[in-house]
Amino acid sequence: MTSTQPGALATRLVPTGAVALLEALARSAVVLDRSDAPLARALERLTEGPVRAAVAYLPDHDGRLAASASAPFETGPTGVGPAVEVQLGQAAAQGTPRIVAVEHGHPGAAGKLAGTAVEWLLLVPFAAGPGGRGVLVLGFGAPGVDSGWQAFAAVLGTLTGQQLALAHLQGQVDTLEALLRDQARLDPLTGLPNQVEFGARLNDAMARAERDGRMVAVAFLDVDRFRTVNDVLGHTAGDKLIQQIAGRLADRLGRHNVFRMAGDEYVLLREGLGRDEDHATSFDVARRELQRPFICDGHELFVTASIGIAIYPFDGEDVGTLVKNADCAMFRAKERGGDTVECYSQGLFEEARRRLSLERGLRRAVEGDEIILDYQPQFDLATGDLVGLEALVRWQHPELGVLLPGAFLPLAEETGLVIPIGERVMEMACLQAKEWAAARPDVRVWVNLSARQFHQSDLPALVARCLDHAGLPAGSLGLEVTESLAMRHPAEAAAILGQLAGLGAKTALDDFGTGYSSLAYLSRFSVDVLKLDRSFVEKAPCGGNDAAITRAIIALAHGLGIIVMAEGIETEEQRLFLARERCDQAQGFLLARPMAPAAVTRLLVQPPRLIRAVSAREARPPKSVPRAAR
Repeated sequence: MTSTQPGALATRLVPTGAVALLEALARSAVVLDRSDAPLARALERLTEGPVRAAVAYLPDHDGRLAASASAPFETGPTGVGPAVEVQLGQAAAQGTPRIVAVEHGHPGAAGKLAGTAVEWLLLVPFAAGPGGRGVLVLGFGAPGVDSGWQAFAAVLGTLTGQQLALAHLQGQVDTLEALLRDQARLDPLTGLPNQVEFGARLNDAMARAERDGRMVAVAFLDVDRFRTVNDVLGHTAGDKLIQQIAGRLADRLGRHNVFRMAGDEYVLLREGLGRDEDHATSFDVARRELQRPFICDGHELFVTASIGIAIYPFDGEDVGTLVKNADCAMFRAKERGGDTVECYSQGLFEEARRRLSLERGLRRAVEGDEIILDYQPQFDLATGDLVGLEALVRWQHPELGVLLPGAFLPLAEETGLVIPIGERVMEMACLQAKEWAAARPDVRVWVNLSARQFHQSDLPALVARCLDHAGLPAGSLGLEVTESLAMRHPAEAAAILGQLAGLGAKTALDDFGTGYSSLAYLSRFSVDVLKLDRSFVEKAPCGGNDAAITRAIIALAHGLGIIVMAEGIETEEQRLFLARERCDQAQGFLLARPMAPAAVTRLLVQPPRLIRAVSAREARPPKSVPRAAR
């Protein structure tokens, strides 16, 4: 930077008017018997942007803070009221910025704040020469303090903490530029270069590679299941884990080759590669480096990562294309179960484009009426009576026809759309159950809960709201959660299941026998039904371990007063075995396939002895084809 253009970089990086404000503060800090007109003009300039009101407090001859200038202009400087002014002294004494919420109607919201739309104050202490520290008070409306001013406050606080006097403006702006340059290019949590620096570095690397006939490898790294750390241990532990991961990657690849993008995403860079060089090896070494345990707040954490690689110039010749393709490869690595490295190919791009189209369509489906339900009947094995109906979500796609859950629910989980889909399913199932209750009040409708839905804090409220809206008795609704989901956080699951039982709804553990249930927790769960997993049902008639496990589960459940339902019955041998072992209820293609609501309505008015014949005839075919083609 030349002396003829002081503050050029700072002017670009800090908010409009900030450098002029520095200059005015410098003049005010030099001499106590000063004219504050330049400072008032600098404050007035701030109000042309997001700042609604501004007041500069400077120390007087006795060191007390007094309003020296304010904006918008008035007949004289106006303060911000005694309640806020109490905090000014604290901010000045500590030398650190702070954000204060304004309570309108409170006696403290007086002076410059009275009658304004200011909702938040940014208090910025600064060195004010021999008189001590002054404080800038900047007022902002909704939604809050402008991010640019927060950055400026942090920098000015750093200057104050270093006891640098604003009287030497050139030196201050030099320091300000250096601090802001670092802030603009470094991630504040990890100290790694950020995405701004990555873009510049990648452009330089591609230019060198083109000149030298070499290659550049860009790798996107995403920590697998990082959300669980935040959910279980909190964001403070999550931040510490992010910092430790950054440290390991930097130690392995060099700090200048590791960039933090956002959240738990990093970008790794290798340049100067030969055409025959194994570019994936060093990235796989980084992946294995993360497999050693981390210690955060006393907890031992095991981490895996998914990595996607794109190569310049083969997979893209500009920053945007390389980043997009590396990101695409990373998603493929996650789909393969994570903890792996995937290289980009054109096929991945086509798949990513298909997924993007599917996601757009799914958002449209949630907003419209394309989410529909089929229902699979459930029967009492001893009597053959219809006892329940499991609601199964479908997507009535306008072009692809009826899509089964496996075609879209994983994407819905990944994008968060599973939450509104789950709410829609709950509403539809309750309304449909109410309609059927007039003919068969003894038949219960069951709804599956997704992982995200189960752990939502407002789940009991959602269930209560849907029951109330439909006018459905709580006992006519059943809610299913998988065994593995319940045992992921068993104490929390026990509390949630207890709340749902408190509403009067029935609950079931689905896929029982495939997880790792603790019998102690099973006795604490408010569960009415255990659904025996189809893997046991399939092999149990052949004897051996599966038969023994099936008998044990049935005996265990009956000992706890829990009903056992077998799912996936497809042969007469399976039905007879389960009936002999006193399994209570069952569902499966042998008994009835999933069917449309209209078919269920006809089924409900048939005599019980016709149930299997009618369900076989009315059942919807399992193939995903347009309804119009049937």
